[in-house]
Amino acid sequence: MEFWEDRWAEHERASGGRFAPPAPDRAAALADVRDQALERWAGPRGDVRARLVAALPNATIGHGFGPAVPAERAAAARAAVLRAYAAAVGT
Repeated sequence: MEFWEDRWAEHERASGGRFAPPAPDRAAALADVRDQALERWAGPRGDVRARLVAALPNATIGHGFGPAVPAERAAAARAAVLRAYAAAVGT
Protein backbone atom coordinates (compact mmCIF):
# COMPACT_ATOMS: atom_id res chain seq x y z
CA MET A 1 0.00 0.00 0.00
CA GLU A 2 1.23 3.46 -0.77
CA PHE A 3 -0.08 6.82 0.44
CA TRP A 4 0.50 9.90 -1.65
CA GLU A 5 0.64 13.32 -0.08
CA ASP A 6 -1.69 15.76 -1.81
CA ARG A 7 -1.98 19.53 -1.69
CA TRP A 8 -4.30 19.63 1.34
CA ALA A 9 -2.69 22.64 3.02
CA GLU A 10 -2.63 24.60 -0.23
CA HIS A 11 -6.36 24.05 -0.80
CA GLU A 12 -7.15 24.95 2.79
CA ARG A 13 -5.23 28.25 2.52
CA ALA A 14 -6.82 29.08 -0.84
CA SER A 15 -10.34 28.59 0.51
CA GLY A 16 -10.15 31.66 2.74
CA GLY A 17 -11.51 29.81 5.74
CA ARG A 18 -14.48 28.22 3.93
CA PHE A 19 -12.78 24.82 3.91
CA ALA A 20 -11.49 23.71 7.29
CA PRO A 21 -12.09 19.99 7.79
CA PRO A 22 -10.20 18.23 10.55
CA ALA A 23 -6.65 17.17 9.77
CA PRO A 24 -6.32 13.60 8.49
CA ASP A 25 -5.77 11.03 11.23
CA ARG A 26 -3.13 8.61 9.93
CA ALA A 27 -3.67 6.07 12.73
CA ALA A 28 -7.43 5.98 12.14
CA ALA A 29 -6.94 5.68 8.37
CA LEU A 30 -4.52 2.76 8.77
CA ALA A 31 -6.88 1.01 11.19
CA ASP A 32 -9.77 1.51 8.77
CA VAL A 33 -7.80 0.04 5.87
CA ARG A 34 -6.75 -2.88 8.07
CA ASP A 35 -10.33 -3.55 9.15
CA GLN A 36 -11.66 -3.41 5.59
CA ALA A 37 -8.93 -5.78 4.37
CA LEU A 38 -9.64 -8.23 7.19
CA GLU A 39 -13.37 -8.11 6.46
CA ARG A 40 -12.81 -8.69 2.73
CA TRP A 41 -10.04 -11.29 2.71
CA ALA A 42 -9.32 -12.81 6.09
CA GLY A 43 -12.42 -14.89 6.71
CA PRO A 44 -13.21 -18.18 5.02
CA ARG A 45 -16.20 -17.99 2.70
CA GLY A 46 -17.85 -20.22 0.19
CA ASP A 47 -18.64 -19.44 -3.40
CA VAL A 48 -21.75 -17.26 -2.97
CA ARG A 49 -22.37 -16.92 -6.70
CA ALA A 50 -22.38 -20.71 -7.21
CA ARG A 51 -24.89 -21.13 -4.39
CA LEU A 52 -27.17 -18.47 -5.89
CA VAL A 53 -27.00 -20.01 -9.36
CA ALA A 54 -27.87 -23.40 -7.87
CA ALA A 55 -30.75 -21.98 -5.83
CA LEU A 56 -32.11 -19.69 -8.57
CA PRO A 57 -31.30 -21.33 -11.92
CA ASN A 58 -33.52 -18.93 -13.92
CA ALA A 59 -32.33 -15.70 -12.30
CA THR A 60 -29.84 -13.31 -13.85
CA ILE A 61 -26.92 -13.20 -11.41
CA GLY A 62 -23.95 -10.89 -11.88
CA HIS A 63 -20.26 -11.52 -11.38
CA GLY A 64 -19.55 -9.05 -8.54
CA PHE A 65 -19.12 -11.67 -5.83
CA GLY A 66 -15.86 -12.31 -4.01
CA PRO A 67 -14.13 -15.59 -4.79
CA ALA A 68 -14.37 -18.58 -2.50
CA VAL A 69 -11.63 -18.50 0.13
CA PRO A 70 -10.65 -21.70 1.98
CA ALA A 71 -9.75 -21.48 5.68
CA GLU A 72 -6.00 -21.95 5.05
CA ARG A 73 -5.93 -19.11 2.55
CA ALA A 74 -8.00 -16.90 4.86
CA ALA A 75 -5.50 -17.49 7.69
CA ALA A 76 -2.60 -16.55 5.39
CA ALA A 77 -4.46 -13.42 4.25
CA ARG A 78 -5.18 -12.43 7.85
CA ALA A 79 -1.50 -12.84 8.77
CA ALA A 80 -0.40 -10.78 5.75
CA VAL A 81 -2.85 -7.97 6.57
CA LEU A 82 -1.72 -7.86 10.20
CA ARG A 83 1.99 -7.87 9.19
CA ALA A 84 1.41 -5.00 6.77
CA TYR A 85 -0.51 -3.02 9.40
CA ALA A 86 2.24 -3.58 12.00
CA ALA A 87 4.88 -2.43 9.51
CA ALA A 88 2.83 0.68 8.64
CA VAL A 89 2.35 1.74 12.25
CA GLY A 90 5.89 0.78 13.23
CA THR A 91 5.21 -1.96 15.75
